[in-house]
Amino acid sequence: MQYHIQTIVSQLSSRTAERLLETDLTRLNQHYYGPYIFTGTLNRSSLIIGGRSGLLALMLAAANPHQSIFVVERDVHLRAAIEESAHHLGLDHLKLYENSTECLDVLKTACPNLGLVCLDQAGFSKTLLAELTRSFRIEHLVGEFAEVQANPLWVHRVSRETARTFHWQNLTTGLPMPGSSQQGPDVSIVVPAYGIEAYLDHCLESLVSQTLESLEIIIVDDGARDRSGQIADEWAQRDARVRVIHQPNAGCAAARSNGLKAATGMFVGLVDGDDWVDPPMFQALAESAVRFTSDIAQCGYRHCYDSDQTWTDEREYFSLTEKIGEGNGLIANPKDLIPWRPTIWRRIYRRDFLTGNAIDFPHMIRRFDDLPFHFMTLALAERLSVVNACYYNYRQQRPGQDISVDDERLHVHFPIFRLLKDFVRQHHTRELEEKLFMTQIASHEWASRVIQPRLLANYRAAAKYDLFEDPIALTPAELLGVVGRYNRRKSYWAWRLRLKRGSGKDAWLAVRDYAG
Repeated sequence: MQYHIQTIVSQLSSRTAERLLETDLTRLNQHYYGPYIFTGTLNRSSLIIGGRSGLLALMLAAANPHQSIFVVERDVHLRAAIEESAHHLGLDHLKLYENSTECLDVLKTACPNLGLVCLDQAGFSKTLLAELTRSFRIEHLVGEFAEVQANPLWVHRVSRETARTFHWQNLTTGLPMPGSSQQGPDVSIVVPAYGIEAYLDHCLESLVSQTLESLEIIIVDDGARDRSGQIADEWAQRDARVRVIHQPNAGCAAARSNGLKAATGMFVGLVDGDDWVDPPMFQALAESAVRFTSDIAQCGYRHCYDSDQTWTDEREYFSLTEKIGEGNGLIANPKDLIPWRPTIWRRIYRRDFLTGNAIDFPHMIRRFDDLPFHFMTLALAERLSVVNACYYNYRQQRPGQDISVDDERLHVHFPIFRLLKDFVRQHHTRELEEKLFMTQIASHEWASRVIQPRLLANYRAAAKYDLFEDPIALTPAELLGVVGRYNRRKSYWAWRLRLKRGSGKDAWLAVRDYAG
């Protein structure tokens, strides 16, 4: 390959601008168009729209002597330079055209399948990309575009529906946008339904009214005793994007899990059936996820109070790396969000990220199942992007909400943290163990404040064992030091708990498998 590069560069150096040739050589060496172009022999003809210096076209022709390379270059001087170099190198299978219309007319007749298609920014247009993806089966689709030319979500969608692999350079963000073939909608939205007949219509109306049309809505009727299942079926008859799964009552975790298994979208969202979302939510999240190649994308949310019909936006501030506008970009470290309140419903998750890491909802946990899902996804996500807008409406003061429980059902924290300790042991880092301890402190301190007095002593004893007598790697003193740096009140509560006499093992054993 280096021999070919040196030979072609020597041919081009006297015929094209030095800066353009140097830029193309740098692109070649830095895999600007991804890893596909020179990894093997192309089995089909290829198309390059925007020949530039000619380096890419001549390299493809040299590497694939039995396949035609079609090049569209409008600049007469660049086209002449490429043509002359091809002639000197004996690459007669490289064919040059002045415009794409003429070239595509030839290709549609001769080559319905293309090994590689490359579009530079000057040659890119939505109309041209739509025609290419409509007219040809494409092995590798690469190129560059700016967001003023096309929406990145649209580019991603048409690419994955047509090409086996693709690799775009988004010139607006300066980031690559890679992917591979995948059918199905942009987003699957899973809605568990049990005992929410008074709210489900409002929720589903907000979902079918999304500005994003490429979605599916999967309602999981968890053996509801009210009209929730019937309401779900009525929506499925009205809108083809709505599907309903009916299952015997097994809890929210099982409902969400079955919804995930049925999902076909590239991303998955999880909406509670008693909440609702604003129309732009899933369009904005999906755009953010493809723009930043995120495993997770999230927006802001607001608390909505039934009692007086008021709401308050949750104002959040993040340390961002890559940015587009104010407050939109990549979060520097997704693990920093682990100790925060679990808010899985204002996020979308790349489906292959979930399946590839075997992340699911634990069926044995019938309450607060969002906590382990929240922890595991943030622990393993490499990239999390944020949209600076409050699009999710989180209903408060509804009878029957988990956040209102104050009895034995709070014992579900202990099997949850038993599960998460096993997860941390499997993926152990000091940072992850510290984040788990901070999550345990927050959960146990809150439960100790709201649990009924008759249950308080037993809960505290079990919490003491869970926090200090069932270690992973760090000592209690090391862990308490971490909490002390972030929250003095919780640190004081934890120190007092640790100093209580006696072991809490018996209390912990009594509740460790409680399902809630």
